[in-house]
Amino acid sequence: MSDVVTESSRLRIRRLRSADAVSLQRVYGDPDATRWIGDGRTLSLEQCSQWIETSRHEYDARGYGLFALESRATQDVVGFAGLLHPNGHPTPELKYALRKDQWGRGYATEAVRALLRHAVGLRIREIVAVVAPENGASISVLLKVGMTPAGGRIDADGAYTQVFAWRSLAR
Repeated sequence: MSDVVTESSRLRIRRLRSADAVSLQRVYGDPDATRWIGDGRTLSLEQCSQWIETSRHEYDARGYGLFALESRATQDVVGFAGLLHPNGHPTPELKYALRKDQWGRGYATEAVRALLRHAVGLRIREIVAVVAPENGASISVLLKVGMTPAGGRIDADGAYTQVFAWRSLAR
């Protein structure tokens, strides 16, 4: 069975492999890349390996989780994206992060579009994304892919985040 779940013109979106821990840590170990993710803390290589195991369980349980974004041209992992259920929330939440040297190339928009198409195939009806109001680049990505502002919330750390929603038209 192939570990590729979907593709776009430049990206292969695939399940995580154990060997991806180093690539995952390259993204999630960079303070600039994690500035807008969760509590902003970087992750160790061991924590990244645990993420891979968690995602493998999610693939089995739900059919999705965190995926590697692999360049079709070079086979390099340029980032990660997926649908997660933080704190057991019932609605899947869209997450994505790229290597800093890959920012500004349109990969986030391309990956999110592909993941939303994949979600339709999985019969997912709603997805949310949360973003800090100061994260203009991410807000731009969410608006480009058709997500709509859906209010805001105060996170556990007291920070205000905007919520964006996507709803499938497929029934």
